[in-house]
Amino acid sequence: MAMNLAPYWLSPAAMEDGMQEDGDIDEVDFLPEDPFGMENFTAAIVGWMEDLEGDTFFTDLEYLLDRPAFRCPEPDGESSPHDGLLLSLGHLGVRDLLSMERVCRPLRAAVRDDPLLWRCIHIESPLSEKITDNKLVRLADRARGSLECLSLIECSRISDDALKHVLQSNLKLTKLSIPGCLRLSVDGLINNLKICASLGGVGLKCLRLGRLFSITEEQFGALKWLLKAEHFQRRSDKPQFYHYNRSAQPIDIELCPICEKVKLVYDCPMVNCQGDEGFDQCRACEVCIPRCLQCGRCIINCAYMETFSLSYVCSTCWESVMIANELIPLVSHRL
Repeated sequence: MAMNLAPYWLSPAAMEDGMQEDGDIDEVDFLPEDPFGMENFTAAIVGWMEDLEGDTFFTDLEYLLDRPAFRCPEPDGESSPHDGLLLSLGHLGVRDLLSMERVCRPLRAAVRDDPLLWRCIHIESPLSEKITDNKLVRLADRARGSLECLSLIECSRISDDALKHVLQSNLKLTKLSIPGCLRLSVDGLINNLKICASLGGVGLKCLRLGRLFSITEEQFGALKWLLKAEHFQRRSDKPQFYHYNRSAQPIDIELCPICEKVKLVYDCPMVNCQGDEGFDQCRACEVCIPRCLQCGRCIINCAYMETFSLSYVCSTCWESVMIANELIPLVSHRL
């Protein structure tokens, strides 16, 4: 699209026509109506947006679950995708699978009709802000009862009813992660797990709740019983540091040794905090012992900065962040 960038000259006659009664000139009258071809440019943008109407990341996830494949060509003699490409689908996440099924009809059929691709569903940002009860149920139905792992990271629109449907229709589910799912309740989760157990489900072996749930000791005992982890003992030689995976534990929460509340409990990575008693000397929830948001060390007897979100960053990590922020413009300038 060409833009009219030629200078616009005003003739004396045009200037006289633009003279107002008070002798001043209204410059607006001499401006060209569309010097840059904006009307054509706007029309082009409208056309582009119409082409992107079905993009789940611009509009809604509902499109990918309802509508046919987006601009899928079907030429004569269309061949199926290479076997290597089909094998690679098993290594893609939910967002990538939803994108792949829009490429062509064979890929769409391969993605939708293979329940093995949906044995593990991991929903995180930006899909977590868009996923609703109905969409989650329909995604889980693609597994056809073979769902083994479900991870919902900060999916604030998911309710107990949707999770109940997913659990009851996928009795092989063994791993469940729901940190930051504000609409889910602990009582609802316990009831749903009991129903699945009565239906002959395999039962959860790994449960991740995160830090936002308020759990009583009675509820904690019920969850451990449902996970068959009543006699699970934490290994003292495997500390749980901040941001590290708790794969060795059936459930990520436990009783804080200081406040005796059910929360996420962390060990301190600092050697001088371990002492002769091991990691238990500086082991507690982040309320009892505040920790650095970056490295997870305790900030006791340590210089630290408090962020706007009321988190703490130790002086060492803060200096590293400041140095990194100063180097970014220098690298960009050299490039």
